[in-house]
Amino acid sequence: MDYVKAMEIYKRMTAISGTNTRRKGYFFSSTEQGCESFIIDNPKEVEVILEQWAKDHPRKTYRDDFLEKFPNAGIWKNKSLIAMWCNVYNKGICTQPEGVNCHNCPMWDKEINNDI
Repeated sequence: MDYVKAMEIYKRMTAISGTNTRRKGYFFSSTEQGCESFIIDNPKEVEVILEQWAKDHPRKTYRDDFLEKFPNAGIWKNKSLIAMWCNVYNKGICTQPEGVNCHNCPMWDKEINNDI
């Protein structure tokens, strides 16, 4: 696993699980050694932990969530959804600058939090 991929997984892991990954079952250290020290001292073990966490927590976008809930939702020929992200997830309040095509909104490809 390359460094960039490892850091992207670690960032997702701490964003979703918080910095206390022990309570989620993913241990960076069996001692009181801090995570940062453990990561530097045990790169091969950390790689195994990160790979397992990524396998157990696949990236899920708003598009994935919407299509899981509405598998028969309308999709344009260019693969964009007919539904508008802001109407489904943001109470109709658009977050994009004027001129962005609502049906191809970049928010559809943004990773969602687990609380949705």
